[in-house]
Amino acid sequence: MKTEFLLLTTLLAFSGCQTAPVPPPVMPLPLAPSPAPAAVRVPEVVKTYTLGAYVDPDDPTLRHEAHTVQRIVSPAHWNLQPAPVAKAATTEAMSVPLPIAEDRPPAALAVSVAATPVAISPAIPAPVPDPEPALAPSADGLIDLTAAPAAGDAEVNPFAVRKLPPEAVREITLHLDGIVHGAAPCALVNGHPLQPGDPFDSLQLVRIESDAVLLRCRGQLLRLPASGQPVRLRLPL
Repeated sequence: MKTEFLLLTTLLAFSGCQTAPVPPPVMPLPLAPSPAPAAVRVPEVVKTYTLGAYVDPDDPTLRHEAHTVQRIVSPAHWNLQPAPVAKAATTEAMSVPLPIAEDRPPAALAVSVAATPVAISPAIPAPVPDPEPALAPSADGLIDLTAAPAAGDAEVNPFAVRKLPPEAVREITLHLDGIVHGAAPCALVNGHPLQPGDPFDSLQLVRIESDAVLLRCRGQLLRLPASGQPVRLRLPL
């Protein structure tokens, strides 16, 4: 009886020394950052021009003082660019070794975890260059290049006092009959269909906008609005 008691005590002691199995750790998957919402409207661009003192073209006895004017050079419009989308987190598995317990085989201690995701930043659009100022018609529909500033001058004053004699000046009447938008936009100027880059008389069509066309003449950029009214262009001979 004493021998059986000692044997039972020895078996219970060895069973109590066994190491309990260690469960593998569980690591949560990281969340991909949400992209910032893009603006749905692009604001308008307003430019300020300084006009020097000038004589009223309709009344030579009336003098206008120097002042500033503001003009919308780029109207507000809807932003049709696609919203930036962040790349989803990758789930490439990698093996992480754990300390080996004495009572468990090494092959059972490898745990699969997800690699750290890499957030893809949306592409930053290039800054829009400041648009070149263009000469616009005066109140009586006149663009006078006989006193236009030379190329590179900071100020544009289409209302400066004219000094050329009449025999050294010629005048062209321009009329914007319509604008056709689409894949190949064109404008109808004095009954002639023109596309960007096409020449017309001593001018060249530069760009077609929603409500006007831009023409270049003698290094100056001119704006011909779609107002239905003719514009007189005065040029030196």
